[in-house]
Amino acid sequence: MVAASVRDDDNDAELAGSETGVSLTRTELARASGLTDEQIVQLEDYGLIASSHTSRDRVLFDEDALAIARAAAGFMRHGVEPRHLRMYRAIADREASLFGQVLLPYRRQRNPEAQARTAEALGELATLGRRLRTALLRQAVRDTLAG
Repeated sequence: MVAASVRDDDNDAELAGSETGVSLTRTELARASGLTDEQIVQLEDYGLIASSHTSRDRVLFDEDALAIARAAAGFMRHGVEPRHLRMYRAIADREASLFGQVLLPYRRQRNPEAQARTAEALGELATLGRRLRTALLRQAVRDTLAG
């Protein structure tokens, strides 16, 4: 069954952002992701990646831009263009907005305990969201390919 290949890794990636210090130029980002400079520019143009730091003539990208570029490269190998990936940006932005609303009571408190609860709740919400998206995608793939 094809739909069974849609899986939930259940890999609890840290959403708060672990600063690894990765700083890549556009050319380095292209090389590390297997994309061309032009494709990186397209990802920028469609709002999928953004520089993390700009100074004078240097534009630098972080580990999130690298992860996005690598995922985009995988899609492009299947003929999916950057413009088609905008829906993922829209979905992520909407999900982040929902999480922000849910976590607002914790964020208003300025004590370390509330900050810890925020991080914990964010991790749980992210896991639940990933599981729900995976199940919905599996269901949609099954319905689409059966028809």
